[in-house]
Amino acid sequence: MFSNGASGILRGEGDMKRAMYAMIVSVGLNTVLDPIFIYILNFGSAGAGIATVISSLISAIVILYWILIKKDTYVDVNLKNFKFDSKMAYDILKVGIPASMDMILLSVALSMYLIFISMLGGEYGVAVFSSGQRLYFFAIMPLSAIGTAITAVSGSAFGAKNGEYLSRSHIYGSKISIIFGILVLIIFVVFATPLATIFAYTPQTSQLIPGIVGFLQVATLCLPLTGAGMASSYFYQGIGKGNISLAWTVVREIICTNVLIYIFGIVLGWGLIGVWAGLAVGRALAGGLNFLFARYTVKNLIGVFSQKV
Repeated sequence: MFSNGASGILRGEGDMKRAMYAMIVSVGLNTVLDPIFIYILNFGSAGAGIATVISSLISAIVILYWILIKKDTYVDVNLKNFKFDSKMAYDILKVGIPASMDMILLSVALSMYLIFISMLGGEYGVAVFSSGQRLYFFAIMPLSAIGTAITAVSGSAFGAKNGEYLSRSHIYGSKISIIFGILVLIIFVVFATPLATIFAYTPQTSQLIPGIVGFLQVATLCLPLTGAGMASSYFYQGIGKGNISLAWTVVREIICTNVLIYIFGIVLGWGLIGVWAGLAVGRALAGGLNFLFARYTVKNLIGVFSQKV
């Protein structure tokens, strides 16, 4: 908890490198300690937990040193002068709670997808989706990292009531996300078969390869517009409108994708390909609309800022 909050301070100051270094320390140590505690010391699954606690603790100590001892951050954390500020707590929670709800809604949406997939493809379809979705999430992770930067920059611009910087942060972040989405899409389409083999390299699982290839070549078509949509959702969090970000998650994952999965997969009878098409079209549609609404929001904010000046 401390590491997440303190890393947010570093990212908010634009110090992305040290926030990344702290994460590398945690992940790197966990990677090294896992086999030691699990296999060498024979602690089994408990060993994985111990390795996670130790690596997280050391990562937290590193950040603690930077902020409280070395004190080379813009934010001067002085616990002696701390006092509870209900308004500030509210401002934090009105962004943090919707962001947490995002994760819950994604889990709900995933359960709904699996219902359709099991209806149309049974265990085979579920296995294909589970494998392909791992690669999809791998592609989404850098988009989330870009979004985190957008949150920090747009938050600073919003606090300074600088409409030009606010607009620039959203547009620039969206462009980078779209470009990255296009590059990853090309990789997934061109190298779908070797990528699918990563999750189906045994004789027992080799039958999954055609299904995973189909998933990668269809479901990932949404990545460019999904990137623009994710950039916009992180933009809302930066200006303190976490509820709007949550609403667009509902539109994207619950409404658009499920409706289109039902239409393509069941009504039109496309089967699993229809499910992948529903995922692609639903997420792309919601991402494009999200971006347009964010531009509308930026335009309104610029007007409000200019009136106050």
